[in-house]
Amino acid sequence: MLSCIARHWRAAFLIVALSTCAAPFGAFASHFRSGMIGYKINRQDPSLLDVTVTTSWASNDYLGIYMSSPNNGGTTLFSTSSSDVVGSGHSPQGSYYVTLRTTGTIPVPTDLPARIYASSCCRIDGLVGYGDYDGYYSYDDFEFAATYVASAPTSMIVDALPFMLCSQASAPGGLAYFFVPAVSPTGATITCAINRAIAFTAPGELTVAPVTGGCNVGWKNSKYTLGATAPVGLTVTDTSTGQYNEFTFLVTIIDPATLPVIGSIQGPSGGLPQYGGNIILTIGIQCQIVINATDPTAGGTLSASSSSLPSGATLTIAPTTGVPPLIVTFSFTPTTANIGGGVVTIVITSSSYLYTIVSFSYTVSPPTP
Repeated sequence: MLSCIARHWRAAFLIVALSTCAAPFGAFASHFRSGMIGYKINRQDPSLLDVTVTTSWASNDYLGIYMSSPNNGGTTLFSTSSSDVVGSGHSPQGSYYVTLRTTGTIPVPTDLPARIYASSCCRIDGLVGYGDYDGYYSYDDFEFAATYVASAPTSMIVDALPFMLCSQASAPGGLAYFFVPAVSPTGATITCAINRAIAFTAPGELTVAPVTGGCNVGWKNSKYTLGATAPVGLTVTDTSTGQYNEFTFLVTIIDPATLPVIGSIQGPSGGLPQYGGNIILTIGIQCQIVINATDPTAGGTLSASSSSLPSGATLTIAPTTGVPPLIVTFSFTPTTANIGGGVVTIVITSSSYLYTIVSFSYTVSPPTP
């Protein structure tokens, strides 16, 4: 179980890459929401690894990023930047959060497997789900990571919102489910597992199974009320390489009847499902995905956003006033810089801070010689 090493200590300096690890640093305040790490081999120099860290907070903050391996207990790699903003939003209760994304470049690890991670505290107050199994301080801590292996030049691709939404189970002791996007960069099958070491919950509180395009998480939440929020830790593994990511976020109980409604999703080859769709893209040819959405609440407006758009992609809405029905258009003309794949999560949000997600993966193949 994680321990909060220095709950109120803040480092005021930048650690030089690859210096000796001393202790986690960053802001130790109750405002962490979510964290994910991904990596891929640098396109210009294959001896380097680009490590991308995505975090969400109540306000701009930063973390130290470390690496451990069989012969190295802990090395400091770099710190994230509190100014690397890629998006913002609100929880269903209206609390603001900001999403930050920093990419640091390091030498490709040779002592393998190499776990690239962040570890600190503290999560938001008032969380549920830990029962009497352990103290709240263990529940308050967090960790997230990506493990580098030589057989995987690109890590698993994951994209969880800071607050995922879940309905309430109708039967006592029953499960309610929500979807988390996660795919292998090569299209291989994946496994999903609850990770209680990085986001503590009582045994049996959460379950998970792999589905097309990600993980289907079950939450035993009938004993809670609307608005109750719990932390989630997931490990997703690429079965073809053994590479795995550990990431964490929050989940909140909502009434699904109040969420924006997706009417249709049209892709380049026809309709797409709301979750788990995949599109194949050709370099130089524009692709559009058009989403139609309505709001069950009369008099409200809708907006659309995404913090996971590939470079060069755009997201537009019509009408621009946001008065539903809303048409959301994702447009993307891939270039050679986009070769590979990714996951796009589009968030359709109402003026009452409730939202629905549309998630799909994409693949850009290199041109035929």
